[in-house]
Amino acid sequence: LSATETYTSPLPAALRSVGSDAKRVSGPRPDDAGQKTLLHVATTNQHLPLVELLLAFGASPDKRDAGGRTAVALAASAGNLPLLKLLVRHARDPQIGRAHV
Repeated sequence: LSATETYTSPLPAALRSVGSDAKRVSGPRPDDAGQKTLLHVATTNQHLPLVELLLAFGASPDKRDAGGRTAVALAASAGNLPLLKLLVRHARDPQIGRAHV
């Protein structure tokens, strides 16, 4: 970027679109037929910094999409061990990684 250019990250707009309420951030978006949360999408894209941010804002790795998959299951399916460890540490349900892996 030059001194006159500015970088605009899509992240603030994405977070504003769902509001600052952590329950809303971690819950399904009504326009998403697959009931994927932002955490599901970030996990599917293996975007560790975004997953960390969403978890810091209270997103739940225990939420399931329409297929019954959690973010933990998605990380396990991708074989992404750092992401999986992070999500398991934040999971409230000790059985969460066992279903639909």
